[in-house]
Amino acid sequence: EKLSSTNKGEQMPEFLEVKISIESLKKKKAPGSDNITTELLQAGEEHTVKVMHMLFNKIYKQEQVPSEWGKAIILPIYKKGDKSECENYRGISLLSVL
Repeated sequence: EKLSSTNKGEQMPEFLEVKISIESLKKKKAPGSDNITTELLQAGEEHTVKVMHMLFNKIYKQEQVPSEWGKAIILPIYKKGDKSECENYRGISLLSVL
């Protein structure tokens, strides 16, 4: 997916930005369709940061975001009441942490 032209004034992500972003991701969240969890990214430590930094810079330079990152798994979550009634559910979207 092509990035919008509004990103033109922004600089490529710096290594420290990527590192801080990975470290600050919320833990114990369900993964998206890529099955990559926060814990997996954080377990890779410095190596993962280097790889992700290169990936994000490539995305920035090519102005192309992987289409998979825009996909969501939508799940119904039961709230209360009659389980056979649709209005007693709400939807949640599981997105890639990337």
